[in-house]
Amino acid sequence: MLQTAESGMAAMADLYIRMREIAVAASGNEISIDERQILEDDYQATRLEALRIAEVTAYGDHKLLDGTGGAAGNGVYVFQVGFQADTDARNKLKIGSQINTTLHTGSGVKSADHARRAIDIIDDALNGAGGIHDSRAKVGSSIRVLTSGVSFLMDQGANFATAIGERRDLDLSDESTNLRKDQLLQNAGIAMLAQANAQSSVALRLLG
Repeated sequence: MLQTAESGMAAMADLYIRMREIAVAASGNEISIDERQILEDDYQATRLEALRIAEVTAYGDHKLLDGTGGAAGNGVYVFQVGFQADTDARNKLKIGSQINTTLHTGSGVKSADHARRAIDIIDDALNGAGGIHDSRAKVGSSIRVLTSGVSFLMDQGANFATAIGERRDLDLSDESTNLRKDQLLQNAGIAMLAQANAQSSVALRLLG
């Protein structure tokens, strides 16, 4: 799920970088009206594609990049990473909305001034707090933590299975020893009974 979210953010980042390149190209006054319109059309098409990715990136029923995922619909995901019921056995991550309202409301390159403002807006969408790069870093960190947790739990499971096997082997050894002891006692009892029967037969012959 987190890898899906990260891939969506990566695609959005690529589109934002393309939008920035367009804005830089449109920030000068030397281009013609027709050239500026071409750049504006390209900018808006790229912006809409970034918005589409933010709105449709999902894992199952969870929208991952619009801030509405998670059990409570607030973008907060809780992953169980241990076998206990306490909070130390859980990992929590919030994936906030990656839809930058300023970027998707009126930004464009219709003039040099608009293009220069768009550069600042895109830089904030990429590098600001809660921006694409910040969110990708948090998701990537959570992926590493969860991967490490899975590896740790697998090692614990293997060690637990080994311990159970060794204990069962010890129990089998103990039971074998007890069985051998019981057999020896039983054989000794049979031998003593046979000897007593033999002695009774001798005594009866003497009496006869």
